[in-house]
Amino acid sequence: MVHLVFFGSIFDIYFTSPLVHGMTPQQPRLPPPAKRLVLFVADGLRADSFYKPDANGSTRAPYLRNVIEEKGSWGVSHTRVPTESRPGHVALIAGFYEDVSAIAKGWKENPVEFDSVFNESKYTWSWGSPDILPMFAKGASGDHVYTHTYPAEDEDFAAKDASKLDTWVFDEVKNFFQSAKGNETLLSQLHKEKIVFFLHLLGLDTNGHAHRPMSRDYLENIKIVDDGIKELVSVIEDFYGMDEKTAYVFTSDHGMTDWGSHGAGHPSETLTPLVAWGAGVQQAERVTAQNFEDNFLQEWKLENFKRLDVNQADVAPLMSSLIGVPIPLNSVASPLTYYIYCLLPVPIWYAVCKETGAGLFSLIISSFFLASLWKAKSKTSRNWRDFEVYLFQYPLQFEPQARITIIQPDCQLDNVSLFLIVLVISDIMALHFFFLVKDYGSWLDIGTRNLKREMYINNGTNETVEDMVQMNSSISQYNYALVAIYSVSLIGGVVGVIFMTVFLYNSSTKLSVTTTSIINLVLVHSVFLISVPFRIEYFATNEWKHPFFLCKWVSIFIHTHLYISFIFYIAILVVRFLSFFGKDMHFYRPLHAFFASCLVWVVVFVSIFPPLFIQYGKHGNYSTNKCFEFGKEMENPFVALLNYVIIITVLLTVFALLVCQLVILVKVVMKNKTNLLSRQEFRAQLKNLNFLMVMIICFFPYHIFRIYYIQHSQGNDHTNHYNEICLAITSLCCFDLLTFIARGR
Repeated sequence: MVHLVFFGSIFDIYFTSPLVHGMTPQQPRLPPPAKRLVLFVADGLRADSFYKPDANGSTRAPYLRNVIEEKGSWGVSHTRVPTESRPGHVALIAGFYEDVSAIAKGWKENPVEFDSVFNESKYTWSWGSPDILPMFAKGASGDHVYTHTYPAEDEDFAAKDASKLDTWVFDEVKNFFQSAKGNETLLSQLHKEKIVFFLHLLGLDTNGHAHRPMSRDYLENIKIVDDGIKELVSVIEDFYGMDEKTAYVFTSDHGMTDWGSHGAGHPSETLTPLVAWGAGVQQAERVTAQNFEDNFLQEWKLENFKRLDVNQADVAPLMSSLIGVPIPLNSVASPLTYYIYCLLPVPIWYAVCKETGAGLFSLIISSFFLASLWKAKSKTSRNWRDFEVYLFQYPLQFEPQARITIIQPDCQLDNVSLFLIVLVISDIMALHFFFLVKDYGSWLDIGTRNLKREMYINNGTNETVEDMVQMNSSISQYNYALVAIYSVSLIGGVVGVIFMTVFLYNSSTKLSVTTTSIINLVLVHSVFLISVPFRIEYFATNEWKHPFFLCKWVSIFIHTHLYISFIFYIAILVVRFLSFFGKDMHFYRPLHAFFASCLVWVVVFVSIFPPLFIQYGKHGNYSTNKCFEFGKEMENPFVALLNYVIIITVLLTVFALLVCQLVILVKVVMKNKTNLLSRQEFRAQLKNLNFLMVMIICFFPYHIFRIYYIQHSQGNDHTNHYNEICLAITSLCCFDLLTFIARGR
């Protein structure tokens, strides 16, 4: 009895449907490129039989071959075992692979209901086999999936010519469109958006079983299918007045062995053709070289046309995206399918982000991904998932899962923008996988847990962002922005300090005011960068885990870094301006610059830093596990007045330097009206602009917002967060050394 219970438990555990129900479909928010989709599934069609020319070098499907070469995208769809008709169609239309519990049904029907592209559509009309069509109508919510099937007895493997199964479908569809012209109700439905036409073509599978895939009947059936598609496309385009709003997808559910069987995993069974064209699909692209391990491109004479392979389940989100319906809820397909234009709906997402100001933020925040690796502790995965949910708020506003596969051939990005966005995506994917492996212990365990949070990340269609954010509000969106900015500053600053140190060490240039100032910038950046990891750790965990005096030191030193850098920027620019106007300081000696810089450090760290450290944080009660929240200090009138004085001084100084620089540039341009870039005098002024731009970009936002912050420091948390972000932006001045090296001293 014990053995029987144990044996039964195996089936109860491992042969239970993994499909989850109760999720809410996520509606796309952007208009799709196509109003309607036509799906052709040639049951049992092998990829090589379709693509490979015959012995005379002629193609068996001339119309679809022309689509591949002129106006569509093509590739190989990789199926999974069992390579049967029902699992293949479920993968294509619902986006998930075989349900192991279907073994109890003999692989003929799904044991549980499931969502599909047809179910999410406004209307779906289908024609074909009675073995396939009913299963998609059975699980549909409502009566919007219509099926037209021939009698089951027509599926006769012993029939001499099974291609009549396909001609029946084509004839029925043509009659359907003809009859719609006299039926106002049907005509109205056919002019709705988000509709699907599904043509299941069983002739090839039947001929393959009866006569084998290499037979004349099977190969001629390919030509019949091609002719039928050509004629039907013409009918549809005429019906809709050539509105160019129809998308077409041609594929197969599985292949077939040479001896006429399927169900296993031989390449002849798992490799099927995929051709897409029409609205929203990228047109044919010619290439000079393609890297594939197989030799199919040469065998098929398609080496000059870009091949895009996909997993079979990826076709479901492709179709959903083309007509703008939610991705099927149980889809396990990757939203980043291979039929997208730039690994994301880049032309759409980037343009919208750029207009809303989120684009720069999304690019900067990608630096957090690399910085996160060092934080691989117990809470890291949790924090990473919270961050990922927040990050996806931006692209989800533009519905990437529903737009991800849409191809926009008329929208292009420059290489730099494309590189940055692809970098964001690659970091997301790599680190997400890293943290999942870390949490689960093995990549084999990924996806086997039904936590609500994982359901969102792995599927992307089951939860709203708002629901996910509410699950953990301990890490705010501002924290992630701050971590990103400081990570960028840390990486850029360390690289800049190293390169500049090596540059100065190998330089034979005599010690000058500029060189002395650069050395001081290297020193002040180096000291500041020591404090940056503390800031990254705090904003990543939202908890200060070190002594409180260290919090005060880190908090004060970012301001110290800001103003010491500012002083040396002024020194560099003033000396260069005086040199331009012929006001060289003849009394200058290298020691003068050395003692002047020493004086700056002494004044700051002996006269200013200690009093600030002692008084900082004394005008309010602060939690020891929080840091950088010293807004109450602004209640002290003296502190507020001092801030106003510093703000006015900084803004006026930068403005004066900018005016002076513009005057110098005008003089240089008037003096050298031709070949400006070849003039050393002009290039010298461009170097000055490096530091001016650093001051304007890094210092201006903080000091301008500071005026508002002083008056509203006790208003709300958002004010404090924005002030902290503006302060973090000042740390980006660490990139000054890199820009100076890039232009050459």
